[in-house]
Amino acid sequence: MEICRTCFISRPADCMVLHLRAPKGKVSVEVMLNRAKYFDRTGKVNDHTIYLSGNLGKNALEFAMCLSAKATGGRVYTMGHTLVIEEADEAVLYFGADSTFRYAKEEVAAWEPRVQDVLAEKITEKLERAMVQSREHKIILLPALPKAWDHGEVKGLRLVGNASIALAWENGKLTRCAVTADQAYEGEVVYGEMRQAVKLEKGETVILDAVLQLLES
Repeated sequence: MEICRTCFISRPADCMVLHLRAPKGKVSVEVMLNRAKYFDRTGKVNDHTIYLSGNLGKNALEFAMCLSAKATGGRVYTMGHTLVIEEADEAVLYFGADSTFRYAKEEVAAWEPRVQDVLAEKITEKLERAMVQSREHKIILLPALPKAWDHGEVKGLRLVGNASIALAWENGKLTRCAVTADQAYEGEVVYGEMRQAVKLEKGETVILDAVLQLLES
């Protein structure tokens, strides 16, 4: 079966991204993190992320890496220290790593035994900032979307001010977004030069189109 692969490395996000798509079928893969030697631990962070960490010898660099996946259709799960993607229409793998080359040993030690969780959280946070940036009373959409992400959809991204957002894009451009308030929320949605004020009560959702016009709420 033919699988189309698109790969790029994002320096701002400190990660490598691999997009998999099967034009005439489904994507089913199993992935592991491994080294020939010099690693201490490998396992799962959550149902869609695995990790590997260790050091390069006595008094040498300490390191940790993690691999996370998201899929459209099908499912993603971990089996031991293996990341499994089954029968997906398409899937995206995110790989990131850090070491004491850039961080003091005391900082890495402070991560333990949570180093794998810290990496997963950091990678996720940086990737999310490419899609949405929020501050008090302002939501900025697709501020730094990589060109390789020409289409996609995300749900449940948290916003400053007790709200969340879902959005979708095609050909690198917004198609729609939905803001849901956990508590009363008032702010402004910004996409390029376009702006739309939103005011929501607790539990309310507003849906905007590609030019930030109201669709429904």
